[in-house]
Amino acid sequence: MRILQIRFKNLNSLAGEWEIDLTHPAFAADGIFAITGPTGAGKSTILDALCLALYGSTPRLGRISAGGNEIMSRQTGECFAEAVFETQAGRYRCHWSQRRARGQAGGRLQQPRHEIVDLATGKVLEVKLLDVGRQVEEVTGMDFDRFTRSMLLAQGGFAAFLQAAADERAPILEQITGTEIYSRISIAVHERRSLERHRLQALEQEVAGLQPLAPEDEQQLIDALRQSTERETELTGRIGRHGQAIAWLDGIARLEAELRQLGLERDSLRSRLEVFAPERERLRLAVRALELAGAYATLASLRREQDADRNSLAASRELLPARRQAAALAEHAMTAAAGLLAARKSAQQEAQPLLRRVRELDLKIAEQDGPLRAAAEAIAGRESALASLRAKQQTDCSGLEDSRLALGQVLRQLEAAKADAGLVEILAGIRSRCGALQQLRRQAIDRQDGIAEAETRYRQALGQWQEQAACRDAGQGKLESVQAALAEKQGQLLTALEGRELADWRSSMVQLTGRRDLLARALEAVRARMRSAVAVAQLDSRMATLRAGESQLAARLKDQQDRQGALEREVGLLESQMTLLARIEDLEEARRHLQDGEPCPLCGAREHPFAEGNVPLANDTRARLAAARDELKTASAAIADLQVNLARTARDLEHAAALHSQHVVEIGDAEQRIAEACGDLPADSADPDLELKLAGLQEDTGRELERIGRIVPA
Repeated sequence: MRILQIRFKNLNSLAGEWEIDLTHPAFAADGIFAITGPTGAGKSTILDALCLALYGSTPRLGRISAGGNEIMSRQTGECFAEAVFETQAGRYRCHWSQRRARGQAGGRLQQPRHEIVDLATGKVLEVKLLDVGRQVEEVTGMDFDRFTRSMLLAQGGFAAFLQAAADERAPILEQITGTEIYSRISIAVHERRSLERHRLQALEQEVAGLQPLAPEDEQQLIDALRQSTERETELTGRIGRHGQAIAWLDGIARLEAELRQLGLERDSLRSRLEVFAPERERLRLAVRALELAGAYATLASLRREQDADRNSLAASRELLPARRQAAALAEHAMTAAAGLLAARKSAQQEAQPLLRRVRELDLKIAEQDGPLRAAAEAIAGRESALASLRAKQQTDCSGLEDSRLALGQVLRQLEAAKADAGLVEILAGIRSRCGALQQLRRQAIDRQDGIAEAETRYRQALGQWQEQAACRDAGQGKLESVQAALAEKQGQLLTALEGRELADWRSSMVQLTGRRDLLARALEAVRARMRSAVAVAQLDSRMATLRAGESQLAARLKDQQDRQGALEREVGLLESQMTLLARIEDLEEARRHLQDGEPCPLCGAREHPFAEGNVPLANDTRARLAAARDELKTASAAIADLQVNLARTARDLEHAAALHSQHVVEIGDAEQRIAEACGDLPADSADPDLELKLAGLQEDTGRELERIGRIVPA
């Protein structure tokens, strides 16, 4: 793994955005460099940024989450870390970032974002926090712990490692890198090595105390072992043959016992048959009577049915004229109904545009209701205001008339008091009266102005009321015409709906739709059952063929194994004969010293036929042995081929049986689905013509749905 570039922003003391390009010649030329600076300058922050970009964690703070972020610079609202690295799998860019709410320094921390991108293709490989870590581990071969142990060392721990003595560096290095387990493994390996060394020394001491055999003794033991092995093989063969003979004899004995048992059972059956002979004769007669009883019962049933048919025929003849008349009336009614149905369908088709127009008018009426209600409310308000103004006008007119009467009275009094004009003593009263009169005049003028203003407002309100009344009358006329058209269309709609409610038609459509889906599922189940049944029949035929072939192969294999056993016995006999012939040839020198009448030193015989040169030759036996071995090899090859073919047939039979079981299960599932569907349909799951009946029901349901669809538009 090679780090190519590090970018980060607002991490610890390094506020702002920073970038380190490790592909720059200054880094690439020397190959090694140091990160130096005073405490708090941000040296460890660069390493934290690398860990944060790759794994979303740092060695000092652990995983950074929305619950806390101690690495973000103070008084900043966002931070990020990005690393570009290269492995044998390619080049990748890892980007980690976290923001505060609204980018404010005091905002709440948001969930971090983490992603890894393939730089060669630009494809985003992962965007989830845990998945990015797993992807980085997959492409680099290191998780966070291995990365920090193998590529990063904590700052303080590395300083302690450099300053420690030689015997103290190993524990410190183990503590830094987390490799204490290797020390435990080394200790365990050393202890195991010491234990195995002690065991080796003990074994060497035991071997040193053993006395090796001489080559002659070792060869003698090997020969004895070989002879014992051959003897064991021969005895094993004899034991097998004797076991087969014993099993054959046991089988013969078992069969003889079964034969004796069968003979006893046969005698018992004969005696029971003789005892049962009278009852058997009675049973024979009863069976014949039972056959006649069935025919008699059928005849009696036919007679009763004939009587019932005669009675029914007489009643039907009596009812025939009335039924013919009713049939004629029904035929006329059907013709009339057919004509009415055609007319209704035609009217329905013609009423479709009108129905759409009625819906549009309904919408327009709903739109006009709002302005009409607002106008009516405005007219009511204006009428209320006009009534109040009229009441105020009447009150003001009454006051004005009172003021006028008072003024006339005052004027009459002044006219009558002209003779007293020179009276100085009443001047003050006259002035006060004049002031009062002037005030009353001003009030009368104000009242007249108010009356004029009220009359003006009254005329304006009256004009508006008249306009609103005209609009109301026009709207009322339109409403009445629309209502009349609506009533006409509703009548046509009721006619088209054939006296049923629209909700009933929609309910019927929903029920028929469910029935159509149920029929589709039932048909699919029936067809699946038929396919599985055909497959089961084919598999039964194939399995029967395979079983027959397996039986033939087993018979041929048994024949070949018997032939192999016979050939093995023949080869053994020929090999024994060859051994004897070889021994006879080896005794050539001893035969020369044999004399007739004197006993043989080996066998004690007094006749020596081979001494005269009639020694049997081994060529014929050797040829027969070679031919028997060739036949044995051929038989072994045939047995191997038969065993392979038998295994292949058994495998095919097992596969066919598995498929058979699978199809049987599918048939059971299909039958269960058919039974469930037929429970809600007018069909019998045991009907042999179920598929045709379901298809007919599906076709009828489709036609009915199409008819309802024409009556009830979607």
